[in-house]
Amino acid sequence: MRYRMLGNIAAHDGAHWHPIGAAKPRALLAALLIRAGDVLSVDQLLFELWGDRPPRSAPTQIHGYVLRIRRMLGEAHAQSLVTAGPGYRLVVGDGEIDTRVFAQRSALGREALQHGDVEHAAELLGTALAMWRGPVLADVPASPLVSGIRRRLTELWHGTWESRVEADLALGRHAGLVEEIERHVDAHPLRERPWRQLMLALDRAGRRDEAIAAYQRLRTILVDHSGIEPGLELRLLYDDLRRPRPHLVPEVPKLVGRAAELTALDALADENSPAVVAVTGPAGIGKTALVRHWAGRNDFPDGRLYADLRGYGHGSPAEPGAVLATFLQALGVPADAVPDDEDSRAALYRSRVAGGRLLVVLDNARDAAQVRPLLPGPSRAMVVVTSRDDLRGLAATHGAHLLRLPVLEPAAAVALLGRADADVAELAALCGHLPLALRIAARELAARTPVSALVEALRAGDLDGFAHRDAAVRAAFDASYRALPESARHVFRLLGLTPGREFTTHAVAALAGLPVPAATAVLDRLAAAHMVEPAGRGRFTCHDLLRRYAVGLAPDDPAARARLTDHYLATALHAATFVSPHMARVPGATVPAAPVPFADRAAALAWLDAERANLVAVGGWRLVDALRGYFSMRSRRGDWAAAARAGLALAVAEGSAAGQSAMAISLGLLGWCEGRYANARAHYAEAVVFARRARWGEGEATALNGVGRAEVGLGRPREGRRVLTEALALDRAIGFRAGEARELHNIGLAMQHEGLLEAAVTHQEQALALYTELGDFRGQCVVGDALAWARLLAGLPTDLSEHTAALALGAGLGWDAAQAGVLRTIAARHRDAGRFTTAREYANRALALAGDGGEHQVRVDSLTVLGDALSGLDLYAEARRAYTEALSAAAASGFVTGRVDALLGLARLHVRSGEPATGEVWARTAVAAARRHGLLLREAWSLTALAGVTAARGRHTDAVRYAKDALAACERSGHHAGAATALSLMGHLASVQSHAG
Repeated sequence: MRYRMLGNIAAHDGAHWHPIGAAKPRALLAALLIRAGDVLSVDQLLFELWGDRPPRSAPTQIHGYVLRIRRMLGEAHAQSLVTAGPGYRLVVGDGEIDTRVFAQRSALGREALQHGDVEHAAELLGTALAMWRGPVLADVPASPLVSGIRRRLTELWHGTWESRVEADLALGRHAGLVEEIERHVDAHPLRERPWRQLMLALDRAGRRDEAIAAYQRLRTILVDHSGIEPGLELRLLYDDLRRPRPHLVPEVPKLVGRAAELTALDALADENSPAVVAVTGPAGIGKTALVRHWAGRNDFPDGRLYADLRGYGHGSPAEPGAVLATFLQALGVPADAVPDDEDSRAALYRSRVAGGRLLVVLDNARDAAQVRPLLPGPSRAMVVVTSRDDLRGLAATHGAHLLRLPVLEPAAAVALLGRADADVAELAALCGHLPLALRIAARELAARTPVSALVEALRAGDLDGFAHRDAAVRAAFDASYRALPESARHVFRLLGLTPGREFTTHAVAALAGLPVPAATAVLDRLAAAHMVEPAGRGRFTCHDLLRRYAVGLAPDDPAARARLTDHYLATALHAATFVSPHMARVPGATVPAAPVPFADRAAALAWLDAERANLVAVGGWRLVDALRGYFSMRSRRGDWAAAARAGLALAVAEGSAAGQSAMAISLGLLGWCEGRYANARAHYAEAVVFARRARWGEGEATALNGVGRAEVGLGRPREGRRVLTEALALDRAIGFRAGEARELHNIGLAMQHEGLLEAAVTHQEQALALYTELGDFRGQCVVGDALAWARLLAGLPTDLSEHTAALALGAGLGWDAAQAGVLRTIAARHRDAGRFTTAREYANRALALAGDGGEHQVRVDSLTVLGDALSGLDLYAEARRAYTEALSAAAASGFVTGRVDALLGLARLHVRSGEPATGEVWARTAVAAARRHGLLLREAWSLTALAGVTAARGRHTDAVRYAKDALAACERSGHHAGAATALSLMGHLASVQSHAG
């Protein structure tokens, strides 16, 4: 037997479709199909068909309708409509109800799309949409069950249609989509995703002006309708459409030779199809020069991206996640909207380049593993990789075309030197015909260095070693180095002491003890000799071979190292006054160096981002203390941990109590962000001891705050509040106003967990007033979001705009964790309003921004809200995965409130999916955990869930008792919305019991 609900309700007996003639039998069959496999009591059916005023004859009529449906099903299938206890159950097999088939095909299609199988995704999603023959249960009157499934399936239809369009766009079918999407946005003008798809389709069809006009039309609609701006993704796309296409490939000198290789690259580009090309060869062979030259002479209408992967050279290879961040910003994604984790960045990157014809150059790759995360996936992009590795693995997994470069032919090598006499031919041979060495020698010849002098310098080396290319390069470097004036040679030697591959003019000035203008002049001289390369914005870099050469020449100069360290410390402290001006730092740091001046906060953050690797390498507890605010904002967990541990070791060696306290605070904050609450508490407790020993009041208050927060995270809000109150008293005694605001905020959170909602609101209001008075935007961002949520829980007036204002503050600060936290709250508000698709979008955005390295609590809570949204959309398997991941993470860390929320989600999910017995287990576990830890608010929520579960199992007396307990808990805490929910449930249960009586 098959049943149709997507359109008019009907049943198919294997030969014919049978419509249901009368309205009430249609409504009865609809209810049984919606809850197929579950027992629907006669009371529930009465309510579905007649509402709360059924006629006296209604039970008899129900029985008659059941007999009529059984006759329609025929003898072979009549037994599938089973009488079970006080009600009826319709038994169906897999694939018998079109709504379930639709949902399955939709889920499979979206999963295929997520995994990059766009052709299969488009096929599955298209067949799912083709099943619709009209509105859900078009000929069935509205009822609670019918209205619910109509809402959920209509939302799922929209998501399916949008995903199918996404797949078609990825397949390059944009030209044929424009008209269809335009009709869709006319019919559904408030859904943002189709507008974004329309803009993409128009842009890819060469109609960019129309794409921009589409955004402007949407903005007018949204502002006129609800006074809100389009979402972040649309704004990013709009900004991208208005800016020039990315062009990151640097310019290079004129190329000599390589005609065959250029022809091969041209042939691959002319195919106008996806291609991955690996240009390989030894160091200095000219891979980068070839690819840059070729890129500059070919047209890629959607732009060019370039990244030096630093696969071979001093320091660590570039992390794919960092490269993706650079690419995304070049593609128009603001820095504060770039996701934190690599997978989310890769997904956003692939969506950005999908369908576009652009060039991606991945220079100096370590191996195939470093390259794979940076490949665009299904698209029309061309990727060219250079590496010393042969990259055969890339050929095996991605069909890369391999192009290996030899040394230059003798004629080309001589041509590169710019002269054609016998001495020049000998010079070319002594350089091993290696382009890098030849270019350095050519520069010396251009500077009027005699050929004989260069040849003599090269001959003075180990002639037997010239057959080895690195030896030939070293010989060329020696000659070039000796030709420099002593001032430039001195600075070049000192470059071997720099902690990283890149350095600034200011850093070199400090290292060499020179004024900045003098250092600039020396670096310009070194750049002219190709001993360093300008990297833009006052930054320079060394080719990896030259870097090794400089390290070999570096002197043992403690004074130079100290000057460089002072430079980094002074500038980091100065940057901290912009990034985290009110954060407690160890006082008394007197640094003789002058810091780099910053015009504003953005400039300070840009310097910290660019210098992060150097700062971590330099280390020292004072430097790490200055960077604590930056580390917490940028989620650089690995760097933070390594730097803090190294700083702690130095503080111990120095016997500095203040240093040990500062590093313990840093490690405590890191542990708290990662959800290691017991570890965080231990570090903070240690920090309290050392802060008291150092008489550092602000540090002691900060450490006590950390202990209190850790206690709250571990499910001990009352103990946490006690410690936080101690910190608050200390803040007030020493006049630490920022600490006072911080403690008021955290006390408010603890009170919220305890169910003291009115007091929680008061504390958050006091905290926000203090942060506003101080001009502390970090505090205003976090507390503004928390206050709006606390007011909502307490039943006080609040608005979504309070959260969006906090989100804007977080974006302006470039603070990943804060933005993720606000996005999670916005998702929860949309969830509570029944806007499950929007809730899912915001929860996913929160997770993408938090990433694996984000704040643990935000990640757990976002997973639970995502599960709620997916459950509301009837995507039960996906919801279960989200809840299970949240529960596992919360249980591992001891995050009690996160654990209870995930348990509640699983309880509600199992009721919705027809497994109330399992749901009851989860609900009882949640009640026990909430009571054990004194979490009154969550106790109320858990009791409400338990009442719903037991009601679904037909135990109405138990359900009423639990609902009364939930109401009492809500009234004790002042949670008016929760009280209203409990009262509504009690009213429904009373109605059911009266019908039963």
